[in-house]
Amino acid sequence: MKKIYFPIMLGIVAIISGCHNKNDELNKQLLTMINQNNATLPKMIDDKTRLDRIEKINNQLGINYIYTIVHLSNEQADLNDYQQLKPTLVYAICNQTQFAFFVQNNIIMRYSYFTNEGKPAFTVTVQPSLDCLR
Repeated sequence: MKKIYFPIMLGIVAIISGCHNKNDELNKQLLTMINQNNATLPKMIDDKTRLDRIEKINNQLGINYIYTIVHLSNEQADLNDYQQLKPTLVYAICNQTQFAFFVQNNIIMRYSYFTNEGKPAFTVTVQPSLDCLR
């Protein structure tokens, strides 16, 4: 019996190590991408939205895009205006080839929006394993 369990245990350790190494490699790729993009930020995305920076999500395989809605003050923040944003983002991420790397590797993409005074307005999180129908 001991001879049977030992190869099984080695196989389990190899699988766990492989997953860990893959995540380490993905995290390195994400950090490289984040650093390259942050070198060009902040940048206006459209007449209302500025992409300020991109961050790695702690303890998860994911990235967080930090935006400012430049004409939105704390008093004007109305989440109802932005409720349709998640379905639009989910559709784009799940269906456009430019996001294939993120979907294939189940990389969480979070979009955090702030008022022009720095107050959090709303956040949209897209997790491919839950949001993308394959």
